[in-house]
Amino acid sequence: MRKYLSIICIIVLGLGLTNSLMFEKVHAATKSTNSYTITDMRSNNFGFYEINDFIASDSIDGFVDTKSGKLSFKPNDKVTRAQFAKLLLSAMGITPQKVDQKFSDVSPNKWYADYINTAQKLDIISGYKDGKFKPSENITRGQIAAMIVRAFDKTVDFPETSIQQFPDVSSKTTFAKEINQAASLKIISGYGDGQFKSANLATRSQAVVMIYRALSDEKPSKASNQVVENVVMNYVDDVESTFTSTGIETPPLTKVYNKYGSEYFNLFSLQRVENTKNQIQHNSKLLLKDSERKTNVLFLSDRYAEILVSNASTPEITTNDGKVVKLENLNANGLYFLKNTANGWKIYNYSAASDGISSPRTNKSSNVENNTTLKDIISKEKSVVTLVSYDDFGQPVSQGSGFIVSDRLIASNYHVVEGSKRVEAILQSGEEIEIEGIVEYDVDSDLVLLKSKSVLKETPLKLGSYQMVEKGDSVVAIGNPEGLTNTVSNGIVSGLRDFMINNKTYHLIQFTAPITFGSSGGPLFNMDGYVVGLTSMGYDSGNLNFAIAIDGVKNWLQKYQSVAGNNIPVKNPEQSDSSENNNSPSDQEYTISNIDSLRISGIDMADSLIDPNKPYIYMIDKTSRELLIINYVNKEKSIVPLNYEPSGLSLSEDGRKLFIVNRKTKFLLSIYNLEKNEMETHLEYEILDYTHDDNVHRHVYERDNKIFVVIGTWAPKLIAFNAVTYQPIEIPNIEGVGSMVFSNDNKHFYYWYQYGWSAGWAASYIMKYSIDGNNLIEDGRADVDYPYLTRDPLDSPIILLEDKNLLISKACIFDSGDLSLLNIFPEPIYAASSDLNIVVGKNGAYRLHNTLKVEAKAFNFTGYDIQKMDFKQNELLIFNKQGSDIVIQRIKIVKK
Repeated sequence: MRKYLSIICIIVLGLGLTNSLMFEKVHAATKSTNSYTITDMRSNNFGFYEINDFIASDSIDGFVDTKSGKLSFKPNDKVTRAQFAKLLLSAMGITPQKVDQKFSDVSPNKWYADYINTAQKLDIISGYKDGKFKPSENITRGQIAAMIVRAFDKTVDFPETSIQQFPDVSSKTTFAKEINQAASLKIISGYGDGQFKSANLATRSQAVVMIYRALSDEKPSKASNQVVENVVMNYVDDVESTFTSTGIETPPLTKVYNKYGSEYFNLFSLQRVENTKNQIQHNSKLLLKDSERKTNVLFLSDRYAEILVSNASTPEITTNDGKVVKLENLNANGLYFLKNTANGWKIYNYSAASDGISSPRTNKSSNVENNTTLKDIISKEKSVVTLVSYDDFGQPVSQGSGFIVSDRLIASNYHVVEGSKRVEAILQSGEEIEIEGIVEYDVDSDLVLLKSKSVLKETPLKLGSYQMVEKGDSVVAIGNPEGLTNTVSNGIVSGLRDFMINNKTYHLIQFTAPITFGSSGGPLFNMDGYVVGLTSMGYDSGNLNFAIAIDGVKNWLQKYQSVAGNNIPVKNPEQSDSSENNNSPSDQEYTISNIDSLRISGIDMADSLIDPNKPYIYMIDKTSRELLIINYVNKEKSIVPLNYEPSGLSLSEDGRKLFIVNRKTKFLLSIYNLEKNEMETHLEYEILDYTHDDNVHRHVYERDNKIFVVIGTWAPKLIAFNAVTYQPIEIPNIEGVGSMVFSNDNKHFYYWYQYGWSAGWAASYIMKYSIDGNNLIEDGRADVDYPYLTRDPLDSPIILLEDKNLLISKACIFDSGDLSLLNIFPEPIYAASSDLNIVVGKNGAYRLHNTLKVEAKAFNFTGYDIQKMDFKQNELLIFNKQGSDIVIQRIKIVKK
């Protein structure tokens, strides 16, 4: 048993007490009884599922806005040492006691006193050498690792290891032993560069995840003798293999029995993949009585349970004293959340089967018995059609896929039929069906509902929901890639992505089943045979494919349930641009024209920029060591000789000075005064190692009277100077800085992570910092699975569109607030216009809101060697290298 028994009466493993983190100046309150949706986190955010599990089980509370009632968690806020002590004890189920006072700075009348003193009594915390605990000091990642190892040393098998788990954790690092022990069990993990960064201040989300992982590894010294009947799965006979949360394979289960307390079971079978959590407390006597129909326990502790009812009679619960308690209002199928209150077990949330299941960490498949096999799904191909679009001359212009959803309606992607004069559907039998017109469409979500002129005799497909999909689920795609009718491919769901357009949220399903041209609009099935999405776009590498959630189509169909098929109204495809629900540009919505071009002969361009307020382009030649000032309207050009080899260029905020960052010299910066047309000064800053200067590209930025310079070492470092005195400013050490971008108010900056230039760390991630005087404070981080956000190409900028709260880096688009990944473009993006709703890469232009390509001759960059692209109002400037020259092409884009 635990060593804690002398202090507490009952130890509840897992998530069993209703304690909350207390934060000053923020109202903390319990969650709503009918919802615990965290508004400031999304499913792809670090710690999302762990925090949801903690909140759902009442182990911690979030913050409730007193006006709106919305629940938030503030995952990126820092955690004080006192707050962490309370969180740790609360999650472990340890009730704080009135014990002897040890720390001189812990007053007995403070809210945290009993938590800190109890944790000290249990040897979880030790304090500082001066006898203080420093409760208001923010806790570091290393300190958390030490506390966790001490707290769980009797219930988690920490190895006695001296193996160094992180390159920045040596034997001299404080808490090195505990860090290596916790890391060996994957309770703690490092950053994308492989480092742990022990001295970094921990965030709320990091703290929760570390505790959560430790709880999942707990093993009571005395195994439970409790058996919970009919837990987790319906299809025991179909289970081929079972894995624990640590990835260890166990024999196939014939009876679910978990003696350890908290583990994840991934149950793999041909029919279905389930990823549900089953937790049985060894002190609990809670049993669910099965009836002739199915009732599954998805999560169970002595205080909290999740019960999935599928065609079940009202279940009964046996309490510790043997009394049978009949639960009321459990007659409908669905997911029930139960909590053991002072007045017995009560329902505090319910999700009906027809609405899908929204609880985290539960299987989201249909709540009905289903023995669908892969062959059953393939047999549905008869309801999948090939869609061919024709132009005004009767020539086919595009081909895609669609599927039958009623006796007169076919669903597909809007881009398959966009701009067409006529559309026809070809059945598997070869029969050609003429499309009468478009019934509904939404360009933002790329969905369309088509009506056929004749009755469709094939069986409509069953439509599911985004709520029926979970990461890891098996899926099957059927479509017509490259004209190969009804090709079947299978894979798994590798991610769930949300994005917002015009204050409306859309859902994407990322999956690994291969698709290519012609697959667009085809159905994506789950293993219960339901269509959960429409395959929309795929990429040539990385098994990166996306489907649009089916929910939008389902909503449309509800409008026509009582309308006879021949009476459903349509609009012709060529009239679709005038549809009242079309709120997105078509290719004909722009007037695109070439303004002119300007050739700069014999230049080895290191960097360039466009003056936002004047008709000037500034360009630096690294070979000739020259600054070029070019008026692109009258084509006049002036040349300023430079003393040193330039690498990067920036314009001051007031437009009066140019900052040129140099390499291969101790004079790091040259400042050119545009008003006086003279070099103002050369700023000396010794770079200790010039070994790799031939490879580096240094960056310079002037913001809020500070000059930020990224010195292009192997892991580029950020340094700063006062823009008035030119003296160095002491800032926190930040390395691995790629391209940067600043907010308009200069309170934040973002960068993508760079390590190496021709080798080294190929993955990347996005960092967000807040600026408070000379303090630079990490404000957020977005980790995106490799290879979707890579270090290369090194020349791609990071773009901030503040009016849309969007951040673009490489091919990825993020929410600039919480850094959640919203969408992925087909290629890295080099320029963006919020007003025009267009972004451009080196292979073409794309719509900002849905990543679809804009087909226009002016955006065909075939044969170009693009060095730079940028927007200025409604003009796109393209810097194209032709031999030893740079040709600057100006394109005017006007929305009709």
